[in-house]
Amino acid sequence: RGYIQVVSPMQVEIETVSISNDMLKLDPLELPAEFRLLSTAPALGTWQYTDRPFELNLKVNWFAPGTTVAQVVEFSEANSRVSPDGELVTDVLYYVKSRGQRTLKIRMPADPVRLWAVSVNGQPVTARQADDATLIPLPGGTDPNTPVEVSLRLGKPTVKGHRIWVSLVLGHLAEGWTPEEVVDNFPGLVVDDVRACVAYGARLADVRFTELDVA
Repeated sequence: RGYIQVVSPMQVEIETVSISNDMLKLDPLELPAEFRLLSTAPALGTWQYTDRPFELNLKVNWFAPGTTVAQVVEFSEANSRVSPDGELVTDVLYYVKSRGQRTLKIRMPADPVRLWAVSVNGQPVTARQADDATLIPLPGGTDPNTPVEVSLRLGKPTVKGHRIWVSLVLGHLAEGWTPEEVVDNFPGLVVDDVRACVAYGARLADVRFTELDVA
């Protein structure tokens, strides 16, 4: 009488193709302690035989390789408020875990939302644009199980003293509304507020970008 136990430190699976009728499949804990101590690797199968010769034909397969997530946002929070200057300000907080990723890729809301400030673990950093995404640099060499704190501050201009977005006023003007019609439809606004929105839009439109060829 004897025992057979198949162990492997690797992620494999075994399938019994054929086995002698007098062989008994055991739970790994049923193996006598003096044999269990011979290996620290996980047991894949344990059998007991009562006589020799015996047949035990096994098929061993590798598990399909799995994939791990390179980056995950463990926690996120957003809080919005209107600043004394009439800007709609949103503070966004992320806790990010990364494995080998040196940037956090985010997609910003459409204009006129602006990214005012970015900090990582309390230190200011400079974000850069890549196509339609914004890349925020992350510290290297950090423990992938330790979250990195990423803070963003976004701003969306509003009419001073009101919770009305400048983009909303400009949109109505673009549709053909007169300043007087805007004032009539938004109680509390005056024509000077509408003019200030137009001036703000003009300043944004006056920003010019020039592409340079760098050798």
